Amino acid sequence: MKTAVYDRSVVRLIIIAATAWVTPLPAAPTASASLRVLVPNGGWCWFQDERAVLAGDSVVFGAVKSPSGDIDAHAWNPKSGTVQSFTLAPKHESDDHDVPAFLALPDGRILASWANHGAVKPKELYKHVWWRRTTGPGDIRAWTPTESVILPSGATYTNLFRLTAERGRIYNFNRSIGFNPNYLVSDDDGRTFRYGGRLLSWPHPAKSDPKSSGQTGGGRPYVKYASNGRDTIHVLTTEDHPRADYNGISHGFIRGGTLH
Repeated sequence: MKTAVYDRSVVRLIIIAATAWVTPLPAAPTASASLRVLVPNGGWCWFQDERAVLAGDSVVFGAVKSPSGDIDAHAWNPKSGTVQSFTLAPKHESDDHDVPAFLALPDGRILASWANHGAVKPKELYKHVWWRRTTGPGDIRAWTPTESVILPSGATYTNLFRLTAERGRIYNFNRSIGFNPNYLVSDDDGRTFRYGGRLLSWPHPAKSDPKSSGQTGGGRPYVKYASNGRDTIHVLTTEDHPRADYNGISHGFIRGGTLH
């Protein structure tokens, strides 16, 4: 992937307060709403997407069970109120970084992908990015065998997006080499993946850097992704871990194989 523009002074996100353009929200419903627990034991994290997708009449979402470390997929049918569950990886790692990301494929099947955080044994498993696909459309009760790609460095956080303008290419973004955003690609709807490259490169800040807090944990941007599913993936990122840098927020987008 080529980088067209990545200049901190250029792509710094500018927030414009334009209150005159804001449409008032509709009045809140008067009927009292009730909360329902769908899964009594499940952890989520902020940096995997999509964590929930629509599949037919159901909402498919993932969670990590504690203390067992099971990586689970769940399907909630809002009409019937039922919740189906399937364990993608039993006794994997009790860590919210391992929450699976999901992608609804054109044929109705579902792709799930997850990665570790570092406490797994043997340690070599930390370098895997894993995935499975449902064997039938919208049915989480049966999945293909677990597959994985082994990276040169540890991996965590998975994010799945498919672009129809790129002949259905799937991107799987993760934090890996250099503690920076990296990505895998699939051109066969998630049957196989290969390493695609490093998306951003942010070095560990020197303590002399006026933006550096001087604390540990630096050299790792935190990224959120969003896509129109057609030709663009948006990237919203900090420069570093919040304890290591007085962060700004930057925006870029991937289109036509180029990061702008």
